[in-house]
Amino acid sequence: MDLPMLEALVEDARRAGARGCETLWERSSGHTMVLAGRGVDHRDVPPKEMLRVTVWGDGGRRGQSEGQPSAAPELIEEALKAATKSEPSSDEGPVDRLRPVVAGLGIADRRYGLLEREDREEMLLDAARGVRTEDKRVSAEGFRYRDSDLTRRFVNSKGVVLEERSTRYDAWGEVRLGDVHLTDHIASRAFASIASFPYGTVLARRAVALQQDGETLDGEVKAMLPPRVVARILEALGPAFTPERLSGEVPFFLYAPADEPARVDERLHLLDDGQLPGGLHTRSFDDRGVVPVPRTFVREGRADQAMVSPEAARHLGTTPTGHCAGAFQRTGNLALRGGTRSMNASYTDADTWSLEVDDLDLSGLDLATGVCEVELDGLVMKSNEVRGALRRRRARIDLTRMLSNIERLCSDTDRIRFVDAPALFVNGLVLL
Repeated sequence: MDLPMLEALVEDARRAGARGCETLWERSSGHTMVLAGRGVDHRDVPPKEMLRVTVWGDGGRRGQSEGQPSAAPELIEEALKAATKSEPSSDEGPVDRLRPVVAGLGIADRRYGLLEREDREEMLLDAARGVRTEDKRVSAEGFRYRDSDLTRRFVNSKGVVLEERSTRYDAWGEVRLGDVHLTDHIASRAFASIASFPYGTVLARRAVALQQDGETLDGEVKAMLPPRVVARILEALGPAFTPERLSGEVPFFLYAPADEPARVDERLHLLDDGQLPGGLHTRSFDDRGVVPVPRTFVREGRADQAMVSPEAARHLGTTPTGHCAGAFQRTGNLALRGGTRSMNASYTDADTWSLEVDDLDLSGLDLATGVCEVELDGLVMKSNEVRGALRRRRARIDLTRMLSNIERLCSDTDRIRFVDAPALFVNGLVLL
């Protein structure tokens, strides 16, 4: 559906009785590949279209429906019926055009339409070959690839008319060696970025390094958290930056009243930027037609700003921040400010025993307390020398304790999907 057709739908909804209306149309297509033996199972993903219609009735009663664009009249009718059954709200309604659309975001890869099937296959086969080349003992599993070409168009009854095209490339891999099982997922807006990253080789090297025997560690230890691990932490924390958590209404371990000291190290400074050129979570506009607003999630160790929906913005008397993704708030691109000393220099400065954590699964993190128990792998370090490895070891992660006992913010940084993260050398990780 083109923009004039969406504008006509908005007018149809208003004639049918809607006080306000917004429409979002999306069309996606792409390709998937799965490594099968020494070959590749390739499949084109047929184009898929979606139309979402949202209407508001008297008193701010809101109704929504979603389906195929060919059923647009029926979707308007369903949304109007849903509105009659909803509760009134003075905070509901379509948004005004608050600022111009962001330009030059670099989220559509010009090479997308020129890629051949062989280009995609070679990228995946190279990743698997990298595993076997690094060490024949390591088995490559679950190597797969997906790309998508997405067009989005948005129109509402306040005169907002927006359009965006974006591309995305994702690749996954798994390796096994003994009792070590590692996974990785890389993603980018550009094919060149994932095609040039040897993620199969990196996975194999990590698995081989964890086979070392030697010294072990117990109890509370110093821990080096490389960029991959810090990115996992930031990814887990991102959804918590809501007005309810930052006001103390909903418990959040980073929240501190204005008259109390920050809960974590004052050197921590976390930014959210949905306008970063080429960023994985960059958008010209969110699902409500709002251009992303950069936010400072953590300033000097204190939870500072939140993602704000249009309804919350009206209630608070502020501006929405462009984080709506369906019924949820999704962060933009996250970036934690790093330090000036490298990981290697930090090890040397400390000259002590520590654990370099390989990766973390924080799906069980309690955002109220910042605590969870995990199984982790890691390298046992003495100064900057590897002296052993831990595999599948139970550990207690207490982010309040660890992030308030940072020995060093390192200069080593990496972009892990939508997170730019430095390494952190911390105290307080407890091995169980």
